[in-house]
Amino acid sequence: MFYPVFKLIFVKFFFKEFISLTFIISIFFIYNFALGSTKINELTVLKENAIKNLIIPKSPIKIDGLKIIDEDNKEVNLILNKKVLFVNFWATWCSPCREEMPSFSNLQKLLDEKDFQVITIASGRNSLKKIKNFFNELQIKNLSLYRDPKGETSISNKIFALPTTIIIYKEHEIARLVGPTEWDQEYIINFINDLTKN
Repeated sequence: MFYPVFKLIFVKFFFKEFISLTFIISIFFIYNFALGSTKINELTVLKENAIKNLIIPKSPIKIDGLKIIDEDNKEVNLILNKKVLFVNFWATWCSPCREEMPSFSNLQKLLDEKDFQVITIASGRNSLKKIKNFFNELQIKNLSLYRDPKGETSISNKIFALPTTIIIYKEHEIARLVGPTEWDQEYIINFINDLTKN
């Protein structure tokens, strides 16, 4: 009488553990399929040599789109149709943002726009006039004038400090940096080139 009960408990336990193990293995393979072990290594190299504070999530995070206000004051859901995107959340009053913005502009100049783009989104109360003045003072003409005036896109993407830059590969967040850096470093350029080749 007790044997069938014991057997039932064992089968349930085994099945539960098997499902858990299968889920973990599936996540591992999905992560490696989406990003690839080579890309994980490249992110590690980037972190070690160029961006010490780079945050790498345990698995890629799907980004469905970015709702912004464009230069024509229209609400747009940006389609992430580039292989690699650097999405920078910033503000006109932010000193570290002013420090790093020229390097974003230079990075965009150095790389092919077919597969790579820098997207700059002014988070919070930044008027279009102030954004234009900000870019004019830095002599920047090749970056986007996008705004997130209510901070909705910032909040949905867990942006809690400025500047924050999200690195997106094939519509998935693979890393982010909270704080400024020099984005036109050789290590970063090589990293982007490697990603766009695949």
